[in-house]
This record gives sequence, C-alpha cells and structure tokens, in this order.
Amino acid sequence: GLLGGATSSGKINLLRCVIHQAILKRRNVQVFDFKGGGDFVSVEREAQKYRDLENGYGPFIISDPEEARQLLLALTVEVEGRSKKFKEAGVTNITEYNARGWDRFVPWLVVMDEAAELLDVKPKDKAEKELYAEIDHLLRKLARTSRAAGVHLLLGFIRPSADVLDGQIKNNLLWRVCGYFADPAASRIVLD
Repeated sequence: GLLGGATSSGKINLLRCVIHQAILKRRNVQVFDFKGGGDFVSVEREAQKYRDLENGYGPFIISDPEEARQLLLALTVEVEGRSKKFKEAGVTNITEYNARGWDRFVPWLVVMDEAAELLDVKPKDKAEKELYAEIDHLLRKLARTSRAAGVHLLLGFIRPSADVLDGQIKNNLLWRVCGYFADPAASRIVLD
C-alpha cells in the first residue's frame, strides 16, 4: 500500500492503526522509521507480546539503512523459500498453503514511514551508493514478488513523486490512501 499526505495529515495515526491491527492478527511486523522510532513506541510495546512469532529478523523498529538492507534481504530469501514450498504443495499463495494444514506461514507487514528517507538518498561514497542501490533493488523485487508469499509493504510518503518512488514499486502498491495536501497536484501523484 501507499499512504501519502502532507505533514500533520494523519499518516502516523493511520500507520499505527494498521500496525495495531496486524499485531492483533499475530502478523510479523517491522517498521522502518528513520526519524528515530518515537512515533511507534506504543505499537512497539504491543508487539513485544507477540515477538515469539519471528525468526530473528531484527528489531521491531529499524532506523539504520544497513539493518534495513539486512531485513529486506532476509525477506527476499523468505519469499523465495515460501514460493518453493508453494510449488511443491501445488498451491499459489499463502492462504492456500496455510489452508492445507502444513507448516503455517505467518504473514509479514513491512511499514516504511517517510520511505523517501530510504529511497531518495544522495550517497556520499561508493560503499553508501552500493548500499542504497541494493536496498532499491530488494524493494523492487519484494514489491513484484512478495504478495502471494504473504509479505506486504506499506510505504508512507509526504510526496511520492517519480524522482523519489520508482514506478515499478509504485505500480505494485495496489491500494492508496491520500491525506490532506495544500496542492491538488500532490493528491494526483498519490492516487495516480
């Protein structure tokens, strides 16, 4: 999903509500917040009750680009593993697989608040350039391939213009929520 809106338009409150519902449904949840994570302390406390679901994929709130890369890489491997199991079982998605009663896969929600902080970076050196290029590649791959495996992306933006959000990622974010903008052009960018 894609959530866009100006500052103070309610994005954080809506993200917290979605995260809270995912936690209550016992989903794996991880939040990328490059503002330090203070906006998600309440849902992080709630999530601690259910942390036994996860397989060591890192902290609930991720504020470091390298940790973000590691999680995206781990989720890419997870999606590939799930897809292989689906093929072996003769099913096409997590719902069909779980209905058969085998090893149950837990759906995953990755929330990125102010995703531009990860996608619109001007690297300072070669190592940083490689890091952000890999993050971009992994995000595009997950956007294309992860839904059937039960790994979902929810990206929050102030303005998801083409210079910030890759069209391949945006086209695979199937639902949109548009908060308040002073400029109607920004609403059209979110809603397409």
